[in-house]
Amino acid sequence: MMLNQTKPGVNHLKQRKRKIFMKQLFILFFILCSIVNAQENNPKRVMQPAHSAAELDSLWADFFDNRTSESFIRIFKSLHFHRERQDIEVFLVGSAAKYSLINYGKQSDYILKVIRAVTEVSNYSLKPEGLDVLKYINDPDGINNYRKEVSKILAEIAGNNSN
Repeated sequence: MMLNQTKPGVNHLKQRKRKIFMKQLFILFFILCSIVNAQENNPKRVMQPAHSAAELDSLWADFFDNRTSESFIRIFKSLHFHRERQDIEVFLVGSAAKYSLINYGKQSDYILKVIRAVTEVSNYSLKPEGLDVLKYINDPDGINNYRKEVSKILAEIAGNNSN
């Protein structure tokens, strides 16, 4: 092989990586457009957050089966329930939403990209929640750290309710 020749397949590899990147970029663009279209086409309709663990499960199933952005947004909107400290059931729904986003975000590059995209376009009330989810995803021990945080909050809630 001469010095100025490149290895066979190097250009092909670069083209393949570029095609994969463009495909992922298209998917993210599609999700963001569908979110905007859903809000523009039906401004009166507000995508409500999940209100139970069973509803969260059905939203995840719908998202995995159909890749619907509405299901993902409803899960994402449930994150604000994690701030609730008076009603333990509401807190647990928010915690389950956050845990599932952290867990799936660690397992799937696609879901991680969707979380980043939704966090980027979120309003001021959900953006901190999305950034917090990303913080736990980027932490190598994020799942365990989140479990410890929830356990501590549950102990505080139980202590407040017993007084």
